[in-house]
Amino acid sequence: MDLVALIEQRAPFGLRRAANHFRDGVEYCGPCPFCATGTDRFRVWPEAEYPHYWCRKCGARGTAVRFLMEYCGMTVSEALAELGIEDEQPYRKAARQPDRREQPPARQWQETGKALVQQAESALWRTKEGRPLLNYLRGRRLSDNTIRQAHLGYMPRDKDGRWLVMPYQQWGFDPESLPASQQEVGGVRIGNGLLIPSFEGPQLWGISIRRVAGLDHTPVDAQRYAQIMGSGDGLYNVDHLSYDKPAVMVEGPIDALSVQQEAGDLVSCVATGSATRGRLNYWRDLLAMAPYILQSFDSDGSGEQGACYWQQQFPHVLRWTTMLWKDPNDLLQSEPNGTCTLRQWVEHGIEAAQREFGALL
Repeated sequence: MDLVALIEQRAPFGLRRAANHFRDGVEYCGPCPFCATGTDRFRVWPEAEYPHYWCRKCGARGTAVRFLMEYCGMTVSEALAELGIEDEQPYRKAARQPDRREQPPARQWQETGKALVQQAESALWRTKEGRPLLNYLRGRRLSDNTIRQAHLGYMPRDKDGRWLVMPYQQWGFDPESLPASQQEVGGVRIGNGLLIPSFEGPQLWGISIRRVAGLDHTPVDAQRYAQIMGSGDGLYNVDHLSYDKPAVMVEGPIDALSVQQEAGDLVSCVATGSATRGRLNYWRDLLAMAPYILQSFDSDGSGEQGACYWQQQFPHVLRWTTMLWKDPNDLLQSEPNGTCTLRQWVEHGIEAAQREFGALL
């Protein structure tokens, strides 16, 4: 079936050829029939094994069957009959809702999370207690503009000096359905430290807390990162991915912000959160937009293993570590006394990738 023609017959928008997907072939784009926004957020792959579409803005996705069901109001049987499909089973399977892990947290969780993000931002910029953390971020060479755009915030302890505990119901959890060990806690525990939200457009996928040794009596051996209960497996800074820029893939959000700050006009930079996360099909489809990827996980055992995984997923992935520095932010902090700047490191990576893969841009 010609999925592009099917959509154009029923939607008030035309589609144009945009690129070639490494796995699904020729790719078309245009305004989304479902949310009617953007000019290229809606993507269609008519030559894939199962031709399908996806909107990066509203998340609408599916095959021709689901398009007829959701856009035209047909039942599964009516959609199959309209398309002349006799072997229903694979299309019925494809018409189901996607894996829950491919979706952001529920609405109530997001609403509570967004309110917490706003409170933490205010605490970072407007309170005396937040000043040391703000100075810590500035000491890592992040600009005030970068800090604000990323909605970074300060999560203090409660008035008794303990971690904040918020009722489960406030986040949309049913306490009775949780394990006994979690019920004993009494609510969602939120550690003190740097609050880092992960957004995709207006959707809040998750909230991480980075504990900073020495601030708010945080011990040196404290676990550095922890996610607030209910957070999804997000890909940090994903909104910056683009068809006309290579992508840099790092582990930590601060590294992603460092690269974006210094070389955002040259590349898009995303963070997985660790060397083993960010592996959902949802994120792989977004990463496939980039002409190639500079893989910059840490130069340790887990980082090398994680890099191998991504090199197996895409045809154009170049391992590009920061060599003398632990990570991109460490390189940024070394300026101006280092042998190169973070921007120069990115430029050298682009040159190396284009020698390896050809001039893809």
